[in-house]
Amino acid sequence: MRKFIKKDFFRIIKLLLAILILTSCKRNQKNDTNFSIPLKIIKYEKRKVRMPLGFYKDSTLFSQYKKETFEDSTKIGYLPFISSAELNPLIEKNLINKNTLDTLNKGIYVLSGIKNGEQFYSLDLNQNNTFRDDKRYRFTTDITFKTRHNFNLDSIFPSIKIIATKLSGATFYKDTLFAKFYPDYHYFGYQEMNGEIELKKRLQIIGMFTDSYFGNFLLDNQKFKVSVSKDKYLRNEIRFAKNNTKFPGELYLRYHLKDTIQISDNFFLIDTLYFVPQKKIVLKPLNIKEQTFGYKEGKKLNNYTVEDLKGNKIFLNKIANKKLMLLDFWGTWCAPCMELTPNIKELNKKYKSKLNIVSLAYQKDVKPVQEYVTENNLNWFNGIIVKGNPQAFNEKKKIIRELRVKSFPTFILVDKDFNIIFRISGGGENFEQLVDVIDKY
Repeated sequence: MRKFIKKDFFRIIKLLLAILILTSCKRNQKNDTNFSIPLKIIKYEKRKVRMPLGFYKDSTLFSQYKKETFEDSTKIGYLPFISSAELNPLIEKNLINKNTLDTLNKGIYVLSGIKNGEQFYSLDLNQNNTFRDDKRYRFTTDITFKTRHNFNLDSIFPSIKIIATKLSGATFYKDTLFAKFYPDYHYFGYQEMNGEIELKKRLQIIGMFTDSYFGNFLLDNQKFKVSVSKDKYLRNEIRFAKNNTKFPGELYLRYHLKDTIQISDNFFLIDTLYFVPQKKIVLKPLNIKEQTFGYKEGKKLNNYTVEDLKGNKIFLNKIANKKLMLLDFWGTWCAPCMELTPNIKELNKKYKSKLNIVSLAYQKDVKPVQEYVTENNLNWFNGIIVKGNPQAFNEKKKIIRELRVKSFPTFILVDKDFNIIFRISGGGENFEQLVDVIDKY
């Protein structure tokens, strides 16, 4: 009898130890193993992803549509759902049969034009190489100038359902997209204008996607949510927020795959996005301390090296000798940036005793910047960031990449210790907020 009790006692002890070990592992799972967040489709979520359709000249892709275009008043655009950067390596490795690609709905074609004083567009939703059997959306020619600023798109351009083929790894999968298509004259800015560019601007069509993937997760006994855009080939934009708050709208708070993000008191690598067989996002915990430098309010600005208009390199702390420093990211190709020139001159005049302005032009060539600075008497530090094509956005440049500058103009205000105290993009009310912060500081 005693032996039986003793054996049972040790069995119970072993069982309790096993439970304790298992519980301990589960408690620490987020610290040393990846965890997955299931995603579901949310239609008409407030987030809106805008994607411009590209116009191509003399391309074999558009030869089948030539009979439906007029050189002086129409253009055909294309918006791919799968990028060649994804496809080509798979084709080269024979992981995908190239002959089957023609049967897939890999993108959307649009006919944009002006006829008889009226503007229109059509979408080839069934991909049968003609727009004759597709609905034609008509509108007055002045609307393309209004869609950028507080214009009610819903009253004219409906949401359209698209069944698209996308790629995850080497596997194709079907996805349902909801988007509005509308003209936007101001979407692209050009340094030089001619008749061809004027027509492109008038006929430019933008796809505004209004749905995304959505997921919830629990971390440190707090509920969080994640939103993932569907524009995979343009890098999925990912946003995080607490369950009872709104997703951030600022461009610099939208993350991408392989970015590092802080959630609660933890740091994670946004490791993987899966779309088949199930949709999920995978976060990899990182054992790192609080980051010293960052790109948003409450973080410190790194002491970047910048280049003036003569090619001389200088550290930011050699320029900043006042209470505040304002980084102004702009370009002569950017119409909203140019419109703010008088405002920035007034800032410099009014707050000269406490504010250093550092204007950094994202520009194809330094000469137009030099001319503009001289003509407008911009007597503060002016430099150039990227000597490349502004339309081919170059995130390899450290200051652009690390500060998440994705729209122009962007303003970052720091104090004498390089703490980021305010950040905003654009003019109008946004610029007025910036002025208020400077005035009260």
